[in-house]
Amino acid sequence: MTISLLPDNPGAWTYRRFEDLYAIPREERETLQLEAVRINFAKLRNRIPGPQEAG
Repeated sequence: MTISLLPDNPGAWTYRRFEDLYAIPREERETLQLEAVRINFAKLRNRIPGPQEAG
């Protein structure tokens, strides 16, 4: 069985059976996780203060 996970809502992944999640091939899982992290950083980019330049 193939399941579909959306990278924009990784919190919903926890509602899947762990057997289904373990069945996802490693390469596909890592790609999905990386996309989820990129989406999350893009959402938070302007909310996280950066280091101040010494001036």
